[in-house]
Amino acid sequence: MLKRQKTRGAAIAALVTAGLVLSGCAADDTPASSDAQLDIQYFGSVVTLDPALSGQGPSANIIALAYDPLIYMTPDGEYIPDLATDWGYTDDENTEFEFTLRDGVTFSSGAELDADAAVASMEYFLDSGGGTASQVGDIDSIEAVDEATVRITYTEPFPDAEWTLSQYIKFGSIIGPDGLADPEALSTEMDGTGQYVYNAAESVANASYVFDRNPDYWNADAQMYERVTVRAISDENAALSAIQTGQVDYTLGAPSTLDAAEDAGLEVLQVPFFNWAIHIADRTGELTPALEDPRVREAIAISIDRQAIVDAVSPDTAQPSSQLLNEGAVGFVPGLEFDYDPERAQQLLADAGYPDGFSMSILSTNSLDQNAIRAQAIVSYLEAIGIDVDLTADATGVSGFVEESQTGKYSATIFPMSGTTMGLLYPTLRSGPRNPSAVLDSEMESLFSSSRALAAEKSVPVYEQMSELAFANAWNIPIFTANDIHYIGPELAGVKVTNLNPIPIAVAPDPQYAWHPSA
Repeated sequence: MLKRQKTRGAAIAALVTAGLVLSGCAADDTPASSDAQLDIQYFGSVVTLDPALSGQGPSANIIALAYDPLIYMTPDGEYIPDLATDWGYTDDENTEFEFTLRDGVTFSSGAELDADAAVASMEYFLDSGGGTASQVGDIDSIEAVDEATVRITYTEPFPDAEWTLSQYIKFGSIIGPDGLADPEALSTEMDGTGQYVYNAAESVANASYVFDRNPDYWNADAQMYERVTVRAISDENAALSAIQTGQVDYTLGAPSTLDAAEDAGLEVLQVPFFNWAIHIADRTGELTPALEDPRVREAIAISIDRQAIVDAVSPDTAQPSSQLLNEGAVGFVPGLEFDYDPERAQQLLADAGYPDGFSMSILSTNSLDQNAIRAQAIVSYLEAIGIDVDLTADATGVSGFVEESQTGKYSATIFPMSGTTMGLLYPTLRSGPRNPSAVLDSEMESLFSSSRALAAEKSVPVYEQMSELAFANAWNIPIFTANDIHYIGPELAGVKVTNLNPIPIAVAPDPQYAWHPSA
């Protein structure tokens, strides 16, 4: 018997929903299945159709069309049944998690879903080396308890199993046995149990991806369209033109096209997402000894006029930020802010033994949003208090930036972070581009460790302590939060974005959460 079902997800959903800052829902009406077609814009190139290798972000909207997850996360952050009908931890330490599979579900190849198929898909995910494999916890084993029950055993407490089995991480997006028989083909073919079946014959790589209604789907009431087409459009102005002319019903928005979209009468939804920050890479002061002193890091933090940067770069789609988490996320502490005070910053530098400043190197990336402009604005404030910055703007793409950040050549990086709870965000700050030296604070590690075996409501005070400690340490210095922007055409309803769901998904196992034609 499972000891807990959906309690952590439901509790987190309540906490996050109560703290929403910006969110929205396209004009809604009663959802009803139809023979209409849905057209969605996808930003960038679709590298793969393999759930295990597709990473996070907007790719979730493509994968979810053909691959049901085990657990579905609603726009409000609640976890509801999809391929799994029942789930929970079987111990008090959050180390053993079981779920029960839905009966009567088949893959597009015709094979039946059972525990062996789920185990094989999840083991493939772990072995694939995909970008999200590191986020699913340290797993000791995955085993079929019986034909419909699967058990995951973790090597240490891991409280976020539901999140990893949802549509965003794709660990629970189950691939059929025929698909797994030829893994290389999964990049261009799909074998899932989802509402739609991929139509490879009518699709064109990096242009349009066609999905037809699955006639054997287990819940026909949730299928709102006869066909869904995902169109790859990377230019912001071309995306706006496509939705204005009715070529697509949904696009990602951009600050540069926001006014035009509103003038055109499009529904515009925004939600805080990327939290841009300076991340101190040289935590032991090997390149820049000054950075080891907390007074110097505080000086950097208060030397920046965050509101002025937001006003100059993106006044309608961003907010100043001083904490690791966005306002409304679980662990955010109201009132914890770095006030702009350049005179005190210079005094702190003098107190630390650097009255004439010092030199440091910073790596940023040009590959995300308008980061080149933003990085230059941030650096200008550091130079105003006497810190001479050698700024390198990497232009090789995110993967190239991540590789370059770990060469040990830079004192700090400028890169975004995101997370709806401290428990989900903090692991991304322990290494990689936000902490390439992987130097950790022992008190922070102790707090994080203690949170892992707690129920959601009991973890909140610990997460808040972590926010306060991160603010005091200033190893990661947030600057501003950029909103995710979404444009909705007049023929579409049911799109909802929240802090916990900044990337809306077109399909849902329950009709009330599905995108659908407007009345």
